[in-house]
Amino acid sequence: YQRRVRGLCERMSTVPGKKRSRQTQRKVNRKKRKLENQQSNNVSAKNQYATILGEGAIPEFVFNEGLHALKIKDVQQALLYTLDIDKFPGWFFIKNKSLIKNVVVIALNSLSFDLYHKAVSEGFFRHLPLLSKKTLSVRSPGCKKRMFDGVDVLLECSKDLMKQTNTQTKEVNKKIKTDLRPDPRSPSYFILSEEERLLNGFFIEKEHPDFVSTTEFKKNQDQNINHLLAIDCEMCTTTEGLELTRISVVDDNLEVVYDSYVKPSNEILNYNTRWSGITEDILQNVTKTLPEVIEELKNIICSDTILIGHSLENDLNALKLVHSSVIDTSILYPHPRGGRYKHALKFLALKFLQRTVQENTHDSIEDAKTAMALAKLKFENGPAFGLGNKANSVSLFSVLGSHGIAASIVDVPSFYQGRDLGGASVFSSLADSHIEELVIKEILKPNVKFVWTQFHGLESRYRSEWDFSGNETQNRPKDRDSQPLIDDSMGSMFKLWDESINKIYKQSPRNTFFIIFSGHGNLLRTKREDCSLEEMYKLVERERRSFALFALKDE
Repeated sequence: YQRRVRGLCERMSTVPGKKRSRQTQRKVNRKKRKLENQQSNNVSAKNQYATILGEGAIPEFVFNEGLHALKIKDVQQALLYTLDIDKFPGWFFIKNKSLIKNVVVIALNSLSFDLYHKAVSEGFFRHLPLLSKKTLSVRSPGCKKRMFDGVDVLLECSKDLMKQTNTQTKEVNKKIKTDLRPDPRSPSYFILSEEERLLNGFFIEKEHPDFVSTTEFKKNQDQNINHLLAIDCEMCTTTEGLELTRISVVDDNLEVVYDSYVKPSNEILNYNTRWSGITEDILQNVTKTLPEVIEELKNIICSDTILIGHSLENDLNALKLVHSSVIDTSILYPHPRGGRYKHALKFLALKFLQRTVQENTHDSIEDAKTAMALAKLKFENGPAFGLGNKANSVSLFSVLGSHGIAASIVDVPSFYQGRDLGGASVFSSLADSHIEELVIKEILKPNVKFVWTQFHGLESRYRSEWDFSGNETQNRPKDRDSQPLIDDSMGSMFKLWDESINKIYKQSPRNTFFIIFSGHGNLLRTKREDCSLEEMYKLVERERRSFALFALKDE
């Protein structure tokens, strides 16, 4: 304090003890009083809670005695209530809530209620049950025959929770007045930005020597260049991965302007007939290669052409083509769960076009026409068409950002790619073993008030036990239908989770609030095709039961 006063005096061209003018003296006195008040306020700020709540005051949880199974949205409301964003949830109350310094949410992805308690009884979770006095049963969203990802439901909030200051309102109004974007009913309005393309897996520039950019396509007067085209490709699996076997292109009148089968350059391992419609007989006499297709596409496509497709990044990657003016129907009609989830083209066609497609197999011409029809429907009805409840929802991270709460995300890239992060800091964890160190580092930062992380080991294991169509593979144990079994590898994984969470808990500051939840059980098991309806009901009901633990670092 004395050094600051002396420095103030020196900046005013005088030192204590020497004669100074009245005006200078008044300035010095005002500054001294201001510094004294600040010093007094700092002291009182440190002790204000101790004065009001007592020296030994700590936050304390109070649960409703008649509490039954919760919903994911109940857990979300408790989280936002803790951060002073949402109202009191009714079933959960925190005494001395003002003492909570930060909040940490840890998702144990795909760990069902039954499997968690079985792991606890067999000693794989030794520390986790001790962190909380109560294990809450949480019911994931869904119905009798299907369930949704509880993690994504937790991260989807109502727009009403967003905080908008007067300054932000003025900036939004100013942006609207100066917005130079095209008419919202024109195709140009829906072209993906570079950031959107990057987040959704499109190549922004030629990152591989085999790729070709449409900026290299030269226009000739003889070429019949189209302004708006829809494309769809079929692929087979070769020794080098997915390769192109057919490409179809239609114009805005739903007329076919190009259709060709393509011979892959590597040995074919799987024709993917169920998804591609391609068979060995179809490709038997095909000689056209990918470079020849690209040369032919130069006659109908240029850098200004707007390409439309469903999950178009897969088609362009199969073509090894880089293009900037793209419209993706999977983004025009977003999935309500957001993130990596996308509606199937078959679902969108039935819902918005009242048309059944892909009934027996896939046909690239039919798919390209469907994508064009969906895009034109969007152009005619405007940006809000087809959004449903998505138009009134925002991500949890956006809500936190609007309230000035600094957040950090420690998760795999597939989690945060394509998701609205609201200014949160992102740190990539490629394995469960990397999470502990990154989370502790973020918790100890004084400005970070919210930390999100997720353990994906169990989800990855489940994915390896089922193929992408939901059928069993050789990795899947046959006796897991009746009850969950924990083998050595799964037990080791649970022990790693238990130790990591315990270390995070121990090294976190006092009064750190933890929400540890699973969101849902094994989502892939509920997509089985080889069980009766009654068995499916029981399976879905079991996997919809998840759990949540609320813990507080009070030492």
